[in-house]
Amino acid sequence: MIAIAIVVVLIIVAVVWLVRRGESPAAGKCDGVQCPGGSCDPATGLCVCGSGRCPAGWICADGSCLIPAQPVCPDGTTFDPSSGYCLIPANPTCPDGFNYNPATGNCLIPAHTACPDGAVYDPATGNCTMPAPSCPALPCVPPFTCDTTSGQCVAPSAGTCPGGVDMMSAQPHDSVQIINNTSEAPFHVFVEFANFNPGGGGAPTLAPPPTPWSIISGSPGVTISAPKSYYPATNYPPGATPPFFSPNAIGSATWQEIVMPQQGDTVLLSIPQFHPNQAWSIRPLKYYGAGGDVACNSSEGDCGMPILIEAGRDMVGDMSAVDGVNFLLCYQFTTRGGVSSLMDFKTNPCRATGQNPKGCRNPSVDGVFKASLVGTPACLPGGSEHCWLSAPCPAGTCNLDGTSRAWCDAINDGQCSNSSSTWDSSGQSGGGPKSCSDHNLFTTYCYSHNDAPSSPYIGAPYKLKLVYSDLA
Repeated sequence: MIAIAIVVVLIIVAVVWLVRRGESPAAGKCDGVQCPGGSCDPATGLCVCGSGRCPAGWICADGSCLIPAQPVCPDGTTFDPSSGYCLIPANPTCPDGFNYNPATGNCLIPAHTACPDGAVYDPATGNCTMPAPSCPALPCVPPFTCDTTSGQCVAPSAGTCPGGVDMMSAQPHDSVQIINNTSEAPFHVFVEFANFNPGGGGAPTLAPPPTPWSIISGSPGVTISAPKSYYPATNYPPGATPPFFSPNAIGSATWQEIVMPQQGDTVLLSIPQFHPNQAWSIRPLKYYGAGGDVACNSSEGDCGMPILIEAGRDMVGDMSAVDGVNFLLCYQFTTRGGVSSLMDFKTNPCRATGQNPKGCRNPSVDGVFKASLVGTPACLPGGSEHCWLSAPCPAGTCNLDGTSRAWCDAINDGQCSNSSSTWDSSGQSGGGPKSCSDHNLFTTYCYSHNDAPSSPYIGAPYKLKLVYSDLA
């Protein structure tokens, strides 16, 4: 009985299973057809889901057509259904400056050396670059110019005076080189040997050295005289010895005269061993008259007044146009540290002040100052003669007026300071005395108190080079 019951149960189960497939035990078209989630249509032998069939890619589940959910992948990747992962394409697009690494599947930036502070790495060149500097808000005072590399006002290089031999490489120490580029034939230059006029404590202003000036080398025909006394014959100072020559525009002192017969002549002089802290002078002099043999003594003809060099070892060695001018002068010399410096007096102040362009006197040796300053506390104590002390350029030229300003601007043309230059008490700003001297640049004295930017220092190996030319 039990066996019969088991067989009946199995038959019932089979019939139920066939019915659930949508087939009858007699429907042969659905034999072996499996329809997960749906049923087999006995008329066609096809699977149906509910009342119809599902679209391609969809599945039947409990009588309803469904499509599997698609995973969401990050931008730049796609879903791989075979692996179930989001994959990077074979050649992805990386941000600028990055490269794709197929071994790691990552976008990488090339390695580079860290740049110094203020610099920026440029991946296009592989270099560290500095942003372009900005120049000072205030314009640089000529001849200072803005350096686009540093963004600072800088001085021009000192340069060299033309002609003759190179001062730094070919000129011996303790020497003065003179070049005649004037039309004077002959050209006369006086070098000071002694000055017996009383100085401090009653001693001679310049005591005579053991030996006089002498020629090391020079063009044919160039000569130098023995020391000559240019003092009044009836009122000469103690120590001066006759014969006495009439004082002229070179001044009262004991001089040696150098005569250079032709334009282009050069001479190299040995500087005597003068007493320490005593300055000597070099002065060119014009001659006039039918034979060109009369020395200028005042303002005769085209005489003017000599452009001066006043110098000494380890002390100030300035170029001065305070009294007047008779020639242009390029003045090169060794200063502190043995480096070369230069002052190039190249613009005619006689033209700028409406005087004889071939030679003239300074219209105001002590300077004429702006009317707005004269009589004010800025010029006191002492009155208008102390206006040269006034800000913003004490001992400079910014407070000058009229012909004094025109005179100084012509003389200082192209030099490191002019009437546009102002400075604070330290003299640090452009055109100030310290900003000039820090670059071994100076100006020509143009009035009696123009000390600030016009006081260069003569240092070892004590070389001077003077190139004279005509006032143009």
